[in-house]
Amino acid sequence: MTLLEGTLGTILATRAELTPDQLAFTHSTDGAPPYARIDYGDLHTWAQGVAARIRDSVDTGARVLLLIEPGLEFVAGLFACFQAGVVAISTAPPNPRRIHRTLPRLLRVCADAQVDAVLTTRAMYESSYAELSGQSELTGRPWVVVDDTATGSTGPLEDDPTAVAFIQYTSGSTSAPRGVMLSQENLLANARVIEKALRISSESRVFSWLPPSHDMGLFGGVLVPVRLGIPTAIMSPQGFLKRPHRWLEGISGFRATISGGPNFAYDLACFRTSPEQREGLDLSTWDVAFNGAERIRAQTVRDFTATFAPCGFRPESIYPCYGLAEATLMVSGPLTRRAPTFVELQRSDLEAGVVKAGTDVSVNHTFVACGEVGEGHEVVIVDPTTCRRCPPDRIGEIWFSGPSVAPGYWRRPADTEERFGGRLADDDRRYLRTGDLGFLCEGEVVITGRLSDIIIVRGRNLYPQDIELVAEEAHPLIRRHCSAAFACTTASGQSAVGMVLEVEPADEDELTQIISAVHEQVVKELDVQVHSIALVGPGNVPKTTSGKTQRKLCAKRFRSGELTLFAVWDRT
Repeated sequence: MTLLEGTLGTILATRAELTPDQLAFTHSTDGAPPYARIDYGDLHTWAQGVAARIRDSVDTGARVLLLIEPGLEFVAGLFACFQAGVVAISTAPPNPRRIHRTLPRLLRVCADAQVDAVLTTRAMYESSYAELSGQSELTGRPWVVVDDTATGSTGPLEDDPTAVAFIQYTSGSTSAPRGVMLSQENLLANARVIEKALRISSESRVFSWLPPSHDMGLFGGVLVPVRLGIPTAIMSPQGFLKRPHRWLEGISGFRATISGGPNFAYDLACFRTSPEQREGLDLSTWDVAFNGAERIRAQTVRDFTATFAPCGFRPESIYPCYGLAEATLMVSGPLTRRAPTFVELQRSDLEAGVVKAGTDVSVNHTFVACGEVGEGHEVVIVDPTTCRRCPPDRIGEIWFSGPSVAPGYWRRPADTEERFGGRLADDDRRYLRTGDLGFLCEGEVVITGRLSDIIIVRGRNLYPQDIELVAEEAHPLIRRHCSAAFACTTASGQSAVGMVLEVEPADEDELTQIISAVHEQVVKELDVQVHSIALVGPGNVPKTTSGKTQRKLCAKRFRSGELTLFAVWDRT
């Protein structure tokens, strides 16, 4: 493995010069053969040709939207932006089947980013140009087609590591998406943290189904592999969601050593693959199964490890990690190979914000620790009200500092100062306020929830994930990872819990049974009364492009009557 330094555009150029025939990427939409393949020499030539056409259309520093599905075209387009000296902006293309839900977000991103041009594929251009080019956010912008055959060169690259190279829009799980400005310096600093933490070597091989419009897919599936020159196989996110077994078959066939995704991906692999599909899988090469982007469930870790142990999967391969777009990507992950660390707390202590080892297993809550912070970076646990460091036995907001932290949000100075300008009461250093709650356990970061998602009922701090997990286990027709718990207000003005749950099609009697089962289960397990329960069909609970539940948006749609309800129950 040859480790190259410099900006990402120059790294690709150097790699193409040193190892032009080395495999860079393969791609298959559904994860099954045949695979499209490209080596570093051809990738660089392709990117240079696209970069030349970009420079013919816009000036250096312009903002270019990548409207490209995951695949080789996306990789070539991204590096073309780096080599053309423009700012790349990636977002998920609108879903034609859900255009009314996905198009508004795209247009908000375009308007916020003040897009100067669109980089797309011929197929996307033919299907979307008429729909999008007339929108005010894109009117009159040039469209550059990435898969048109052409050659060219942009000439010498400006090697400015502090220049903004990429605007990564946040998932929008707790607020409207905001554009995080990332410099080459940020990208490379975080890449170094990832490379060391994941123990990447010349023998590493990556398999990714993650959308490159999201930071985890961008880094794990594109940027880090090119920087290190390791072969990577890509399949589409939709291909994975339709056939989760193809992810595992891809890892097995490609002999991948690194792959992963959010927690729900591991649940899908367990519960939507059959014994016949698992038969013949060889997962013995899978050294790093990273799990992040959403809360990691201890039961998921245990289920996955047990289910795929016969396929050669090892417990120490599970890699719990924590990160967010404002930190480029990764904040923490295990620095040594070991089985995941489980941390148990009394639920009553958790609600009081106290860190104390549990003694009564029946009322404990189990967390999965997310490893240590990378070299040159720091995490502190802070009382969000007083801005003072929390004692070791208290839960607080996670603050983060280091070269991976972005300079701020695009065109949002007030939000930038609020989020990136955290200062301790006794320290002038600037910290990123993550908005996540947690604590440190023997040097490992443990995430307990989101500050903005906490539901306070009669002085108890309730985590919506806990309520959702309990509710989803109440009845077999409730869909896993497809519920939202949120704060609501009773007629008397008291704070209470509301819930929206996706269920499989059911008759009236079954819907009544589900509501009763949810209410009873939540009272039994958590001693919490649910004030409102709404049952909806599949696809109604809104999620971000990375699979995070948008609880605030779900609550807003519930209150405004936008959800199509199968059944609803309110406590009188």
